[in-house]
Amino acid sequence: MSKREKKDKLTREEYRDAVLGALIIFLLLIACILVYYITGYIFRYVKVSTDLFILYNQSLAAVIFTLIVIYGVRFLFEKKVKR
Repeated sequence: MSKREKKDKLTREEYRDAVLGALIIFLLLIACILVYYITGYIFRYVKVSTDLFILYNQSLAAVIFTLIVIYGVRFLFEKKVKR
């Protein structure tokens, strides 16, 4: 193997971190969908105004997106610092 091939290969820790990051993002998206449907059922029976429901869903989506961005930036920054 040449030096370049060795350098391009992922170490076991890098591979584990990448899989863990993808799993966390996937679980966050599933949690977002579950909360969306659960609150939809709750709001349907409680008879909350539609504007409040839309505002709630937008804020929930913003929080989930922010978490994904923060985690992604932190993950990339840690990788650059290690190298």
